[in-house]
Amino acid sequence: MPRKPKKPCAWPGCPNLTDGIYCEEHRKAKNREYKEHRKDKAEQTFYGSAQWKKIRAMILRRDGGLCQACKRQGVITPATIVDHIIEIKDGGCATCSDNLESLCASCHAKKTAEQRKEREGWG
Repeated sequence: MPRKPKKPCAWPGCPNLTDGIYCEEHRKAKNREYKEHRKDKAEQTFYGSAQWKKIRAMILRRDGGLCQACKRQGVITPATIVDHIIEIKDGGCATCSDNLESLCASCHAKKTAEQRKEREGWG
């Protein structure tokens, strides 16, 4: 199966090509920025816990390290995120393996944007 072509990093002025949204350098910077501005401290604590890191590694192994959304489309893309299918704030189980799937950054961003639109009444 063909892989998606690399695209320019979304960081303003960055010439690097990437499989995701940001190149490695700017992905780390964006993650730091995101973590600093995330308001929910309980959520920060959960995602930094040993329990979550163990579950995350297990799900990535289970899914073969591949983005499950891309795989459903017939495209092979490395996964970088373990996502809650039903968000915790919407009643999804935080640690149940059947509520978790591996996604690439692009698919995770699309899914999150769609969920926000629905939650805010735009969808």
